[in-house]
Amino acid sequence: MKKLVSIFLALALLLVISVPAFAAKLNISDTGSRNYVGYKLLNLTTSPKVDDDGYNYAYTVNDKYDDILRSVIFDLDKSLAATAAEITDDQIIEFLEAQSGDADGVYNSMRTVADKIYRAIKAASIDADAKDLTGNNDEVGQGYWMFADVTNLSNANEANSLVMVSTMGQEDISINFKTDLPTIEKKVKDINDSADNSIADNAWVDAADHDYGSVVPFKLTATLPSNVANYETYKIIFH
Repeated sequence: MKKLVSIFLALALLLVISVPAFAAKLNISDTGSRNYVGYKLLNLTTSPKVDDDGYNYAYTVNDKYDDILRSVIFDLDKSLAATAAEITDDQIIEFLEAQSGDADGVYNSMRTVADKIYRAIKAASIDADAKDLTGNNDEVGQGYWMFADVTNLSNANEANSLVMVSTMGQEDISINFKTDLPTIEKKVKDINDSADNSIADNAWVDAADHDYGSVVPFKLTATLPSNVANYETYKIIFH
């Protein structure tokens, strides 16, 4: 009987250690005195691969955000189902995974999706899954997360931002939040028709008086945020 018990315990131990407790270390650049929280929109389940040293990963929808995700996704793409309630878990997962790619237009889509989800979460008064993140090796469970900068800001040039990221299979995650806004300055050139022969050498000023049909020289100058060096690319669009 003792031999059977020993064998059983050994098998149980093997089963326990075969699936590791995955965690990801979160590193946020330029945190300073800023405050970050995280919402785990999708949970991650893992299982060992058969005849392989790796692991299988699969997303499941976090029940806390189930109704919110269905409502937001239906609002953004009504072709997926007849009603929000009919949006399936697979459709939610596919929709969110599509926000993590590098295809054209993904950034604008991700920004819209993140904003709508965050507003709905705040309206529902749902507590964050990860609070008081310092940005220095904070451990978060693996899954599909939305991290939010919730710092109270007083400077008009500072900014809060949202980031959606998958921590699937990753041990270290680095995030660069946009903490400052770029500043924009517009200048024009003026001309005195009775005194100036050419506008080219005139100074750049804040305001000018021109006739209808005149060509008005102007320039736009953007000053990039202080943490721009942390990004591989940084896009500014003038409208």
